[in-house]
Amino acid sequence: DQTWTCTVDVYDGEEWGAESSSEVTIDRALTRVFVTQSATSSDMGGPSGADAHCQAQADEADLGGSWSAYVSGGGASAITRIADGPYHKLDGTLIANDKSDLTDGSIASPINITQHGGSYSSWVCTGATETGGSTGYDCHGWTWGCGVCEGDHHYVEVGNAGRTSDDWSTAGWNMCGSCYLYCFED
Repeated sequence: DQTWTCTVDVYDGEEWGAESSSEVTIDRALTRVFVTQSATSSDMGGPSGADAHCQAQADEADLGGSWSAYVSGGGASAITRIADGPYHKLDGTLIANDKSDLTDGSIASPINITQHGGSYSSWVCTGATETGGSTGYDCHGWTWGCGVCEGDHHYVEVGNAGRTSDDWSTAGWNMCGSCYLYCFED
């Protein structure tokens, strides 16, 4: 929603003409979103490790841009880690208009398209509440890759990539271990 002005000094090689300007208002850019085609360990080294996995998946698919994972935990809140939207799947389908729309209890379309255009409609690690905050179930801030270690059980909040209710981000718990991620373009 920015207004850009381009001003040109006209010169034909012999004479200067009148200066000319044009303005255009740039619409809000869309934020592309995908679910990873391959999983990573829940021991990602914190939210920055989740971002690195998203970036590597996007780079491998030649998507360009920079990418962040939709994860809460390790001192981070998923909703504050992503761009403002509007959010679209890689095929152009609208998911949500903005952060408020993303976290209001339902989304327009499931986030079930991978970086290669394939489909994935199962569990995705988020550590997030329906509003994008932290549930506390984040494999110790994304530093624990074991579900049952030393007799203790360790869990991660998961969403489901096939759903459009708030279950897309918070559908229950899985044991720490292997994680698919939602990736949002910055």
